[in-house]
Amino acid sequence: TALEAKFQARAIEGEKIFEADIIEAGFALIQLQTDQMTVPDLAWMHDEKHVRMDELNGLVEEGAITEENASDVQEKYLLLRRQLIDFVAAQQSLRGEFRKVVLQEERGAVEIALQATTEKICREFTADKIRSWLEASMAFILQNVEHFRTPPRAEGESEQSAESLEGPDMTIFDVNVILTQESDNCPIIFENHPTHQNVFGSQEKISMSQGVATTDFSRIKAGSMVRAQGGYLVLNAADVLTEPGVWEHLKRTLRSNELIIQPPEAAQNTGMPATTPEAIPLRVKVVLVGDAYLYSTLREKDPDFRKIFKVKAHFDTSVKATDENVMAWLNVIVRILRDDELPDLSKDGIVKVLQYAMRLSGQQGRLSIQFAIIADMLREANYLANSRGDKKLTADVISLAVADKHERGSLYEERLGRAIEEGDVLIATCGESVGEVNGLTVMNTGDIEFGKPARISCRTAVGKGGVVNIEREVELSGSSHDKGVMVLSGFLAGRFAQERPLSLFASICFEQSHSFIDGDSASSAEIYALLSSLSGLAIRQDIAVTGAVDQFGRVQTIGGANEKIEGFFQTCLKRELTGTQGVLIPRQNISELMLSDAVTTAIAEDRFHVWAIDSIDDGIEFLTGVAAGQERADGNWTPGTVNALVQKRLDELSRCAQDGE
Repeated sequence: TALEAKFQARAIEGEKIFEADIIEAGFALIQLQTDQMTVPDLAWMHDEKHVRMDELNGLVEEGAITEENASDVQEKYLLLRRQLIDFVAAQQSLRGEFRKVVLQEERGAVEIALQATTEKICREFTADKIRSWLEASMAFILQNVEHFRTPPRAEGESEQSAESLEGPDMTIFDVNVILTQESDNCPIIFENHPTHQNVFGSQEKISMSQGVATTDFSRIKAGSMVRAQGGYLVLNAADVLTEPGVWEHLKRTLRSNELIIQPPEAAQNTGMPATTPEAIPLRVKVVLVGDAYLYSTLREKDPDFRKIFKVKAHFDTSVKATDENVMAWLNVIVRILRDDELPDLSKDGIVKVLQYAMRLSGQQGRLSIQFAIIADMLREANYLANSRGDKKLTADVISLAVADKHERGSLYEERLGRAIEEGDVLIATCGESVGEVNGLTVMNTGDIEFGKPARISCRTAVGKGGVVNIEREVELSGSSHDKGVMVLSGFLAGRFAQERPLSLFASICFEQSHSFIDGDSASSAEIYALLSSLSGLAIRQDIAVTGAVDQFGRVQTIGGANEKIEGFFQTCLKRELTGTQGVLIPRQNISELMLSDAVTTAIAEDRFHVWAIDSIDDGIEFLTGVAAGQERADGNWTPGTVNALVQKRLDELSRCAQDGE
């Protein structure tokens, strides 16, 4: 106000001096209204009236003045008009000087307020880039103070209506906050749908007229890579590899350790608008989750993979059932129940779930951590509990849920069982037979695994062909099964051909098997069939056999022990349990047994049996009822034993072969 009064006084003083000059010359200052503006002009005073220059000719025609007088007035007007132009210029200069001085004063006042605010913010946010941005903003404001001046309230205007007036445009100071972390916790982000946009962020387009699109910094959106700053981003490797462009962009981003949020190259080529924002320094660890096959493939085929992803961690599918692990495992089960709004487990239900988890792990004393499978079972048990009106998940409904799942996928199992029951597939569960033994197989239909007995037979004769694997000859066996048969040959040679050559032809066959066979778990059964054929001793058909074997005759662990035992049990059950039936398994597999309730009940009632053995000698004694025998110092075996009878037959075959030559 003081500045305005000062400059107003100077303006009035100049105006008085100018008006005195024009009055002395007989003129007056007037304002002419044009179509667009009001402009100052001079008028000649005649008889106390304002006469404009375009009105002089009219006075001459009226005879009020002479032409000579009019010419003098016109000449004075031209001189004074030059002074008028100088006067107006001086007044405008004075107003400009006033605005400049006021602006300087305003800048000084605004600068004090800005510095106080800026320092307060900088004390809270110490990053250099924030200070730089604030300083640049302050410099811009000081250079454009008039842009931010609030329009004055008109006379008679209410305060409320004045507030409704549109204020200065502040969008230039807009900030697009793409990440807010309100705590010091380490973020762990699981990106379940790793598209380019979800992982690396995006720039949304702004639709303009006539189909034209644009974008700006306010349309930049953060992806999971940004949200994981200072922590971990977990991605499924298979999903990343199947999303177009994501894998290559992920590698480039991790190599440079910087992220630029832009649309993928393919989108830019189609005319998608994009800006080029500043690169964001990354402080994130990326964890890829996948199977071992995918890891080995990437490591072999992509040279960048081993450079970027340097740490490999294998995760087991089971944990040891210690007290601590059991409690942690049960906590996960409780969380599953809460998340899916399932009822609680009863006490016997908890025991049954633990047994189910141990069965999944394939070993006693270990719990499966394949929680997706367990959660599906609990959901199905909940459905069954609701249909029965149960308030909790009991052992009964859990057993029923497991049985229902097995039944849904058991069509092939039922067909094989029906074929055995109706005699289409010859499997004996009682009596004895020479050169024949019940082996055990495991079949996988994708959803379930089940065991079934398989009749393994062996025929021997004079010859030098050695042991022939019929499945191998017709290309129906895998390398593991072929290895088992070769181990059989090694066992036979090592035990009976140390001082005598073998002159033997033996053919081994999985009878009535028309599908591919692999695995070495039948190698012990094949040896029993061979020893039976050579010794002439009959093998019990009410016992099934499983177990791998080494060249020294030691029986070794196999997989699927539970399924194999249950498979033979079901076959015997459909015919009749005699109380003598059972299965021979390697002793090492005892720790893996988690048999069904039906099998354990039958064993407890002595209607079915599971025997554990250590060697071929143990097994052949069990199957034939004849002692295996011990090798004596002279190289012969204890008379009347299995090994003695086998050695005798091999000697006979050798003599026959020599006589034939």
